[in-house]
Amino acid sequence: MSIRRSSLVLAAVAASFLAALAPAQDIASRLVVSGLSRPIYATHAPGDESRLFIIEKQGRIRILNLDTETLNSDYFLNIDSLVTGGNSTSDERGLLGLAFHPDYQNNGYFYVYYTATAGNGDSYIRRYNRGADADHATTAGALTIMSFDQPYTNHNGGFIEFGPDGYLYIFTGDGGSGGDPGNRGQDITNQRLGKILRIDIDNGTPYSVPADNPFVSTSGDDEIYAYGLRNPWRCAFDRLTGDLWIADVGQNAREEVNYVRPDELSGANFGWKCKEGLSTYSSSCGSSGPFFDPQIVYNHNSSGGYSITGGYPYRGCAIPELQGTYFYADYVLSNFWSAVPQKNGNVSVQSRNSDLRTSTTGVAVNQVASFGEDARGEIYIVSQSGRIFKIVPEDGSESCDPPPANDDCAGAIAVSAGTTPFTTVEASDSGFGVPISCSSTSGPDVYSDVWFTFVAPANGFLDIDTCNSSFNSRIAIYNQSCPNGSSSVIACGDDECGDDASISTLAFAGQTVVIRVGSSQDNDQGEGLLNITFDPLDDPCPEDLNGDDIVSGADLGLLLAAWGTDAYDVDGNGDGIGGSDLGLILAAWGACGG
Repeated sequence: MSIRRSSLVLAAVAASFLAALAPAQDIASRLVVSGLSRPIYATHAPGDESRLFIIEKQGRIRILNLDTETLNSDYFLNIDSLVTGGNSTSDERGLLGLAFHPDYQNNGYFYVYYTATAGNGDSYIRRYNRGADADHATTAGALTIMSFDQPYTNHNGGFIEFGPDGYLYIFTGDGGSGGDPGNRGQDITNQRLGKILRIDIDNGTPYSVPADNPFVSTSGDDEIYAYGLRNPWRCAFDRLTGDLWIADVGQNAREEVNYVRPDELSGANFGWKCKEGLSTYSSSCGSSGPFFDPQIVYNHNSSGGYSITGGYPYRGCAIPELQGTYFYADYVLSNFWSAVPQKNGNVSVQSRNSDLRTSTTGVAVNQVASFGEDARGEIYIVSQSGRIFKIVPEDGSESCDPPPANDDCAGAIAVSAGTTPFTTVEASDSGFGVPISCSSTSGPDVYSDVWFTFVAPANGFLDIDTCNSSFNSRIAIYNQSCPNGSSSVIACGDDECGDDASISTLAFAGQTVVIRVGSSQDNDQGEGLLNITFDPLDDPCPEDLNGDDIVSGADLGLLLAAWGTDAYDVDGNGDGIGGSDLGLILAAWGACGG
């Protein structure tokens, strides 16, 4: 039995789908820096566009200055004395994961995952703190968040990341050996291996368990959020949609990628060791499912490979045609691919060997242990050969400007129906309240707002939402160029699709609607999708209720006769018959089209 998606939220993947329809973008890999010692991961600190933090597996973190593309001469953190393994390319142990707290700029906290000298290679997650300057951390006051036994030296997992919900996610392997002899992937009791753990590090000492974790108050371990993984080797939350990509290394036949939307993750069973890819591996695994099927599977052969390395969906600005395109590779054969989500819930896969396998200067791109992402969404390739490469446009035109803040109504961006990515990061507040009910001039504000305009091409219903944005969003729309206070509000929307906003209203041909998008609370910022659907009315003169091509007292009489009812053919704006419909008739008074 398998869990298959029965529907697709088109807004969440619209940008990716449009990218799939566009001509393939010519890309290349450019060598950025060499001279590292077995690097296996690279990431950024929130809001820091000038640095890339690189893990050297034996226990050190180094900083790459992105402005000069040079390595700092000393270490950001050196915990080599605490770390076991990582001293050869074949050793799966070492310093394996790094995640910065979402509020790192203020609290200085970051977290690492490593196999420790203590306990003969057990896994530890520890918190460290930024030191006296941005280029150095301190080991003083380090806090152990969690530790657990590792029965063998391989399959340690090690990826950690803060999810869109602000919780820390920990991805663990099945503990090693071959074939999961302890059936740890399927065991949800007293077993943290082969799992995705989800914890709240902002509440509790050293952490607490979110109340909505699926096994809270049941027979399973409270920290477990999903299970059935063999050795998840590099995962990624899409910074725009919150979708999760999990590359899971196979046993001896298949490698796989699981593409998981936020509402599919809680309690998901990814199948190991019952299944390897889409095929049965063990009929005595202790579970009959349901299992979450991977969207990408490749076989162990020369066209596939033998050990998958997961990457990221592209969210940079240098190659806009690749928005939402996911990159991954095979460590053994140095095969590269990209994948784009499709409307049916599957993904389309394209080989990228000719683009990425050899750098622009002729250096082989091999031993791909990881990918990395900088603060602007550009993607890097991490090679255990000691090199970092960057995915770039083939023509070398890497420069780009970040999305405009457009956080002043005077700078509103004109948009059409469809999906428009936006960011409220670094946006300011306009400073006047907008009521959620739109019935008074007082109410919650729209914080950190950005502005857009939409011109209705005909009479019709306008649906606007920010579903699948990375923060709790709020919308207000207006009927004048730049509003002054709340007097010109047409409608407001809040919490209509999870924590995101939605509005439906009637618009008339040529009408300009001003759209204000922001957050529901101060200091809540992020990236999102502005989704606009326009449904034209078949009737070009909807206020002409009796069909005589003139809006007159006869139509007014029909409206008054239906007053207080929900008669759809008289309700001009879809919100129930009332004063707003009376206003529409009076505004359209006279001959239709006149």
